[in-house]
Amino acid sequence: MTAMDVFVSPEALRSMITSVIEVYNRETNGVLIGRVSERRIGKRKRRVMSVKDIYVYQTDVKKPSQVYHGNIAAFRRALESLKSMRLRVVGGYHCHSYPYNTSRISREDVEYAREEVREIERRFGGLGTENWLEIILSVRRKDYAARRKEGLVVKGYRRKLRCIVVTEPFVGYDIFVSAYWIGTEGRGNVREAEVYTEM
Repeated sequence: MTAMDVFVSPEALRSMITSVIEVYNRETNGVLIGRVSERRIGKRKRRVMSVKDIYVYQTDVKKPSQVYHGNIAAFRRALESLKSMRLRVVGGYHCHSYPYNTSRISREDVEYAREEVREIERRFGGLGTENWLEIILSVRRKDYAARRKEGLVVKGYRRKLRCIVVTEPFVGYDIFVSAYWIGTEGRGNVREAEVYTEM
């Protein structure tokens, strides 16, 4: 399995960041909408998975170290809505909040993603791809001693993105965004991908 690079649109990145800050200290969960495309990354064109949009599951049960579908009928309605609008689900995302804020994917994360794939295959006949993309946002709140300017700064950081969001003069959030390709067949491999954006 190759780990195709991942490009996250600025709009999708901002939406993911907002959803994790909204429920800070609890996990959140949603799906990624995208397609394979060619993008200029640095000085050359690359074939990437381009994440254009996200959908946050509204009825999920959100806890400090786990998230799951609280209403299976609502989850299925959301998937049916996305399919009817011809939006291609290419994966999912969730967050790990402090003190569980690792940006690594866990065995439980992989099994949860594979269960999502099984449900999509049961309902819709498959993803149309052999791999599931899982984006993890690890987030930690920062209380600053000195006043900071509100805003968002995004930097590349060892295959990941590092996003620093200052929401109030003395409060901010340090967020690492990482992406993993999960083989959907049996116990296929898990590979970390490089994540890019334009901001």
